[in-house]
Amino acid sequence: MRFENLKNLKPEEFRRLTGVQLKTFKKTEEIIEEALRKKKTQKGRSNK
Repeated sequence: MRFENLKNLKPEEFRRLTGVQLKTFKKTEEIIEEALRKKKTQKGRSNK
């Protein structure tokens, strides 16, 4: 099941299906997105 489908559920249904509270999941998602953004900007070798 994709997050697009899960985010429309009520918080108690979301927790029942995933084992994590919706608030915690959203915070985790933000942290992962931030890490991916940083990783994308650090491509290639640095200049000498």
